[in-house]
Amino acid sequence: MTVLPALQAELAAATNQLLATAASLSDADVAAPSLLPGWTRGHVLTHLARNADSYVNLLTWAKTGVRTPQYASREARAAEIEATARRPAARLLADVEDGAARFAAAVRDLPEHAWRAPVQGMRPPPHPAWYVLVRRLREVGFHHVDLGAGFGPGNWPASFVRRELHDCLRTWPPDHGTIGEIVILDRAPGGTGTGGIPPGGAATHGERPGAPSPTGTTGGAAPPSSAAGRASGAASPAGAAGGRPPGAAPPSSAAGVGAPDAAPPAGPASGRAPDAAPPTGALGGEAPGAAGGRAPGVASSAGAGTAEVWPGLGHGPAVTGTPRDLLAWLTGRSGGQGVSLLPAGQSHVPGPGGVDLPEPPPWLSMTAPADLPATPPKDYP
Repeated sequence: MTVLPALQAELAAATNQLLATAASLSDADVAAPSLLPGWTRGHVLTHLARNADSYVNLLTWAKTGVRTPQYASREARAAEIEATARRPAARLLADVEDGAARFAAAVRDLPEHAWRAPVQGMRPPPHPAWYVLVRRLREVGFHHVDLGAGFGPGNWPASFVRRELHDCLRTWPPDHGTIGEIVILDRAPGGTGTGGIPPGGAATHGERPGAPSPTGTTGGAAPPSSAAGRASGAASPAGAAGGRPPGAAPPSSAAGVGAPDAAPPAGPASGRAPDAAPPTGALGGEAPGAAGGRAPGVASSAGAGTAEVWPGLGHGPAVTGTPRDLLAWLTGRSGGQGVSLLPAGQSHVPGPGGVDLPEPPPWLSMTAPADLPATPPKDYP
């Protein structure tokens, strides 16, 4: 038994949630700004459709052994998105549905041995074909939030949060670290719960939590047709500057921030992009000791237990928060709500989240960790 069935099941659920949100959008909704500056919701939906096709290309490469680029070029990808992003809502929905169906068929048709085949996205390193499922989950999970239509970081499954934080650490750019240490809490200060870590389990990797989750939601998306119908914390088509949630800091202006596999819109600042080129000069290497050199967790006061500590990340301050809140901040899906500075020598969480935080470092400086096993593992991470 490998991790493949679990990844496929998680992707099917995430895709169904995305399609439900897309189906609830009107023509006016898809023409409204998304949470990615410079992109409408139509741009985000079009990118998700083309991204699915790009991963069909990688699975074709794995199946046939013939090098099949993910995209013809960055310029061609951007031009296609721009040319088709302003279609009516029904056509955008059909495009996302069709792309998802083509990808699902390619997954079903891939021979078992082909999951071990090396493929590569638009930048290194190469990775085994099974990791394409992780990359597609990343695209769907982060860009669903970017639609600003009722689905927020609070809707991310705990497995998604764990996996993305894990890969975030393993692709950390040590020479560009604006943070010296991350202290991951297993529950919010003064509260209960696991903050994205399954009961009884410590976090082993971390993704950056996003914007405040829709109040009271555990999955699915609220219809975006009216402000009253939106979940708390989700931006409405009108009123929020640049389509960002009220009170959220604008995403970093560095290139390569925002969409998991998309280059950000040319010119405007954008959120962190999982597969976009990193900011100029960002290292693509793994932080020394990242695979297992994390310091053990320590007891914490103020009612919040420490699940894990990531030391030696850079020369900046220490920050702390739950896995979900950290992942949202690190990936540009929040302004740092729930994330706080941790003064040296103190184990409690000071002050309100999001105050005086440094700019997050370049996220996902590589499209995949460099040392993934060729054979699909039993579990990942």
